[in-house]
Amino acid sequence: MGDLIFKPASGGDLILQEDGGTAALTIDTDGDVSINNGSIVISTAGQGITFGGDPDSRTAVEGDRTLYDYEQGTFTPLYTGKISTGTYNYARNSGWYTKIGNTVNIVIWLEDITPTSEGSGDVRITGLPFTTANNPGRMYYGSIWLSRWNLTGEGYHTYLSSNVDFVDIQRPTSGSGGVGDGLALTDRASVNADMGFNLTYEVD
Repeated sequence: MGDLIFKPASGGDLILQEDGGTAALTIDTDGDVSINNGSIVISTAGQGITFGGDPDSRTAVEGDRTLYDYEQGTFTPLYTGKISTGTYNYARNSGWYTKIGNTVNIVIWLEDITPTSEGSGDVRITGLPFTTANNPGRMYYGSIWLSRWNLTGEGYHTYLSSNVDFVDIQRPTSGSGGVGDGLALTDRASVNADMGFNLTYEVD
């Protein structure tokens, strides 16, 4: 069976209409496609929109040209301790994320962090929407805003390591012997301490 070909008159556009007569999809004379009403729905897992030639691997690997996922949402971050988690109340503990392909950007805001049962150790933020990619040795860093904390030095930053679903907070140390001092639960200067940050990382 041969191909089914639709060919408009010379200089005309190819238009698919809804049952009411409204244009739903238009292919113009330059080959540009316009979706006039509705959305592009890709129902098959692992398929997507391919840029620059034939599709290659659908997995999230470097060099992949297929946009196979887009998602926005919210999550609930939790302020905890590394050694013992403790329990805490907040005026707000909010998280937002955008996932494009294998890249996730998160925004976290923790306001008026108040302990009901104090944990121990350094600060750890849990409850991320996705686990980081399993790439041993790869780290992800971001800046952080802190209010009402007793800080030792400057340069605190957030970081994620491979294959985890939590964020730790450190500051750099000088010399060759240290990897960074963590932000301790006991560094809060007030029971109403705040923190906010955004961070970008990769997933499998």
